[in-house]
Amino acid sequence: MIKKRPLLVAALVFCLTATIFIVSSTGYDPWIDYDEDGTVDYDDFISLAGEYGTSGDPTKNVSVTNWPPIQEVAVINWPVREAITVWFEEPVSTASPLVSTSFYADGFGQLHLLMQASNLTGAESIILFVGAPLYDHALISYYPIGAAEFDMNTSTTEYAITMSVPSSEFYFWVYAGLATSCEVSLSFYLTWA
Repeated sequence: MIKKRPLLVAALVFCLTATIFIVSSTGYDPWIDYDEDGTVDYDDFISLAGEYGTSGDPTKNVSVTNWPPIQEVAVINWPVREAITVWFEEPVSTASPLVSTSFYADGFGQLHLLMQASNLTGAESIILFVGAPLYDHALISYYPIGAAEFDMNTSTTEYAITMSVPSSEFYFWVYAGLATSCEVSLSFYLTWA
């Protein structure tokens, strides 16, 4: 008759050994190749042992080499290397709001806006609306959705804003409250992060 205790010990030893081999065989990891020679070996272990117990800034310099090529990114008014001026001292009033063309920002993460209102008259405000189209399932028709809205009045005549890109396609709309008119300047640029 087989005794249960030695069988249990043997099964436990087998499981622990198998776990060690599974955990240790994860493949090459460049973050633990301290001497950056392409092989994780005893030299890396010696470097680790010498630094064991120390602390400091955990960041490591990284060179990103796979930015999307400019030619493959479909963006109106591309390349976005500097600020794009949407409007410069364009008049806006209750009767004549401003609506921009659509801008495409595939691959970008941040939208940086600068809006200024000059010659602002009236007690009401000027509203900048950042919108994006929400297309139907067939991509034929869309419903405009609001991503952000900013009010400007005689005490706040300038906005410098950084926000997430609202969609791969976005546009601007400026309208004035009752009995309000001014001249609006709006520019923006996009960044990856």
